[in-house]
Amino acid sequence: MNAPMQSLFTYGSLMYEAVCSSVVGRPLLHERAQLQGWRRHALKGRTYPGAVPQADCTIEGVLWHGLTEADLLSLDAFESTEYERVTVTVKTASGHAQTAQLYAWKDLALLEPRDWSVTQFEQEHLGGFYATHRPR
Repeated sequence: MNAPMQSLFTYGSLMYEAVCSSVVGRPLLHERAQLQGWRRHALKGRTYPGAVPQADCTIEGVLWHGLTEADLLSLDAFESTEYERVTVTVKTASGHAQTAQLYAWKDLALLEPRDWSVTQFEQEHLGGFYATHRPR
C-alpha cells in the first residue's frame, strides 16, 4: 500500500517553483497560504530564513501538494539537519484549513531579531541561491 500524499508549507527559498521542483525532480501543484502562530526570522550568516513558533505572528508562504515520501526525503536532504520537519495547520488562500509539513528552524542562537525579507532575497540572492543550491 502506498503512503498518502502530503503537503508542505514553505516560507523561504522553497517558495520558488524553480527551487522546489528542482529538489523534488518534478513540478508540483501549489497555492498561497498562511501559517498563524509562527514567525519567519532572518538568520545570522544565511540568506535563507528560519521559522519558529510565535503566537502573535503570521507567515505568508506557499503550500505544495502531492508530495510523496521520496519527495519529502529529497527535501529533508536539501534542508539539512538545521531544520526539523513538523506538522502544522495552515490556511489556504481560499480560507480552508489544511495539515501540512513545515521545516522549523532548530538553532535559536542564529535567529536575527528582524524578519526575513522576501523582497531582499528575490532582489539580491535568489539567482545565486538557485545556482549554488540546486541538486546536481
